[in-house]
Amino acid sequence: MADQKISELTAFTDLIDADVVPVVDSTAGASKKTTWANIKSVLKTYFDSIYVTSGGALGTPTSGTVTNLTGTASININGTVGATTPSSGTFTDIILPAGSGIKITLPTTDAQCTGNYTSSFNSGYSASAGDLVFYGSGGKWLEVDADAVATCKGLLGIAMEAKNDGEAMKVALPGSMVHFDAWTWTTGDTLYAGETLGAMQNSIPTGADAIIRVVGFAIDADTLFFNPSSDQQSTVA
Repeated sequence: MADQKISELTAFTDLIDADVVPVVDSTAGASKKTTWANIKSVLKTYFDSIYVTSGGALGTPTSGTVTNLTGTASININGTVGATTPSSGTFTDIILPAGSGIKITLPTTDAQCTGNYTSSFNSGYSASAGDLVFYGSGGKWLEVDADAVATCKGLLGIAMEAKNDGEAMKVALPGSMVHFDAWTWTTGDTLYAGETLGAMQNSIPTGADAIIRVVGFAIDADTLFFNPSSDQQSTVA
């Protein structure tokens, strides 16, 4: 092969691991060669130390924003996390050092929640998005009705989508921010389990033997902080 200047060589883009690349060893002061496979390995080691690894352990990043992560290791968070936006995944633990926290951004899109939610359980009826629901003894989500203890007990949630009986349903859990365009709350209102199936209301229930249970607080006209009380009272018939 005749000697040629690099600028005179034919352009080549279909690199494979066995391809050879010339390098200058700055330590030895000599020209040497390496493979494309070795270059990729070195670059991976370098970039893994400064960016979120998709499908692996996260390490201890100090800045950036992510919505979710993929991996199987624990996360040590010293500030906000990462510099990319993976879309899904699971970690075994999130470890927050003293003085740190998780910042929850207010949702602004219809039928959106920020914070705790689950899609692990089925609806037990023909549910509408925005329904206040409770986790029933049959292992399904059912409509809350503050007219009776039996329909206003235990774990509460808000249905985030319309589902039929037996279909898995996304449900906002306590501690989440929830937004529905159709809501018309007054900012600052205390919200209660409603006396209409699946509803919430901003007035204390007054019906005979109605259950008085706080379920959250209006952040603005169409957003609430969902924080159901574990306590409840009953009106006197």
